[in-house]
Amino acid sequence: MDSLLALKELNISEEETISLDEYIKTYDISRRKSLVEIINAIFGKKIKIYDVPTSRLSNVILSLKCINNFCPQPSVNAGYISVNTIASKIGIYTDAIYRTLEAGLLPFKADGRKKLIRIEDYESFNEQFVFIKEIATKNKCNPTNLADKLIDEGITPISGPKIDNNIVYIFRRVDIENVDIKKIVSKSKYKANTGRIAKSDHSTSYHKLIEDMALITTSEAAQILDISSQMLGKLLKAGEINLYQNPQLPAYKKYLKTADLNDYISRYRENPNLIEYSAAARFMGESPERFQSTWVKYKRITTIDDGLKNKYVNRESLEKLKLFKNEAISIQEASELKGIDRSYFSNLIKLNKIQPVSGPGIDEYGNYFLNRQEIEKHRHENWW
Repeated sequence: MDSLLALKELNISEEETISLDEYIKTYDISRRKSLVEIINAIFGKKIKIYDVPTSRLSNVILSLKCINNFCPQPSVNAGYISVNTIASKIGIYTDAIYRTLEAGLLPFKADGRKKLIRIEDYESFNEQFVFIKEIATKNKCNPTNLADKLIDEGITPISGPKIDNNIVYIFRRVDIENVDIKKIVSKSKYKANTGRIAKSDHSTSYHKLIEDMALITTSEAAQILDISSQMLGKLLKAGEINLYQNPQLPAYKKYLKTADLNDYISRYRENPNLIEYSAAARFMGESPERFQSTWVKYKRITTIDDGLKNKYVNRESLEKLKLFKNEAISIQEASELKGIDRSYFSNLIKLNKIQPVSGPGIDEYGNYFLNRQEIEKHRHENWW
């Protein structure tokens, strides 16, 4: 790690960065180089190091531009997209995409055992057709129930379980755009096309209670949030979302109110007043690690946890912090700017040679900030 630290660049703070861990997790296997190749490229100065925040190799921060130059997209498949990528984008099983290909709805080419789809073909397909999961996710409802309601409304799918053996329904996008989808979602009486018994057709009282109270099961809620049941359990334990308790409901299933789920989504994921943690760091022109050590650690800005360890910050507070950063500079940043040890500035402060604009003894914060203009225009010899 000391050898890597010696290669750290001090003049690439404006570049976009990526951690080694993010690279390994997010880059397609066709682009990914081995860890040995990456390390050799770093020592060969083909990839710049931005920061070495901890002793863990996976946390090393690299230049995104260098990574992309070193790991280019293979030209043989340029312009193509994989089945896995499409399935991930939509949030459905890969088998549904394979069956869509087999039905002839989407042309593809074989690359060994892989099937690749031209991006233009996928975009054309996406303009004409829509998977039920996309409609259900947008309207925060169960895909199976919604498919039943659409079919009951006279909207015919072009692909699905009872049409071409696909495991999900696909509709013409124009058919969906021409109906009042919110009205269809709220339907309580409909014929079940999948062979299930529609909730409203049951004689027992708890089904009516589910409809009247707009309840959904925990598994349906997890699907809408695109998280596992275990992660939903963490939200319940943290009190972010509460179970709906009623002795009339069957004990083998757990329910919550759709309104409570929508409230959770509005508080975090769709809250225009919040910005996601890594996006906040980019807004400040810093790595997440620097953002943490400079601003969060000293409570200059407060993070908000959504119960799933995803952090957000208040957008207005962040914008004020950016304005403060334009006027002030931390001791760490000043030492990097001037190429001198940070203890030099600490000594200047102790000797009253330079006056901080914020920090201990000035306001409630624990780290010092100096006047940026003063630091930038002075040579350090002039302070003595």
